[in-house]
Amino acid sequence: MGQDERHSGATLAAGEAVTKARPAARLLGEGPVPIWSMPSSTLLRRALTRAGVAELASGAPVPGQGLLLLRADHVYDAALITQLARAPGVLLLRAEDRVPVAAHLPPGTGAAALDAAAAAL
Repeated sequence: MGQDERHSGATLAAGEAVTKARPAARLLGEGPVPIWSMPSSTLLRRALTRAGVAELASGAPVPGQGLLLLRADHVYDAALITQLARAPGVLLLRAEDRVPVAAHLPPGTGAAALDAAAAAL
């Protein structure tokens, strides 16, 4: 990936090398407006399942596993979720205001950094 790569109205900020190891995922919040009569978190969980990513309700991922933090009030293209799952160290920003909406924390990220990243989203 280049310095910044644009996709579906969002920006993938450059991070570490793309990997095939699948991270776990944690959804943050809930979208107030249903999409196709479903909560946005339901659509996000479907995209995560297609990407081979398991949801982690609480706690830290297993050692050696990265963690996707995703705001559930944002709508993601399923292909973007798949690419984000393969790119540790990436921060996804909303294009219109550059507000962070998702992050892929690499394996070995400490609990304090994980909590700080979740609070920033």
